[in-house]
Amino acid sequence: MNEDTIRFLIEQKVTFINAAASVCMSWWVTSTLFSGSILATVWAKRNQIIEHKLVNWLGCILFVFFSSIVFYGFMMTYYLSSVQSEIDILVEKLKPEAAFFHIELSAFFWAMIAGTISFVLVWAAWIFLWINLSSDAKKKEKKDKKEAEEKAAQLDKQQTANNEAAVEQFNGREGKTATL
Repeated sequence: MNEDTIRFLIEQKVTFINAAASVCMSWWVTSTLFSGSILATVWAKRNQIIEHKLVNWLGCILFVFFSSIVFYGFMMTYYLSSVQSEIDILVEKLKPEAAFFHIELSAFFWAMIAGTISFVLVWAAWIFLWINLSSDAKKKEKKDKKEAEEKAAQLDKQQTANNEAAVEQFNGREGKTATL
């Protein structure tokens, strides 16, 4: 390959990297805002979520959502690594004056790793919140079940007392009728 072809290929790959950098920055900013909003809303509305028994449904959906954000970060980081290797090979064919690409690409690569790690932390925070919501939902379910059992026992006791009173009253009338 001649020098002009190598420079053209490097230019095309760097153009792609610039476009990927813009996309990844948009990914990071929008995902951060959206993830923060989701976690804050779930935290603020946790009692209503538990009350309406939405914990499992919401947990699964948000698990998939947060996992997709993390997957995207890993996928872009891996792809960036391969493009960086290709650029390094092309740059080696040129004179050392073009070696500054490696530093810039390494910085972008590490920024992608840091961004992806931040979403791994958000993903872990969601799992922690989901586990706590599930635990609270189970506690509420046990409490509701216990209250229902107590109420049923109290109604049963009241019904038994009413039945005994009715039998007593009936026996009292029978006794008066028999004495007449």
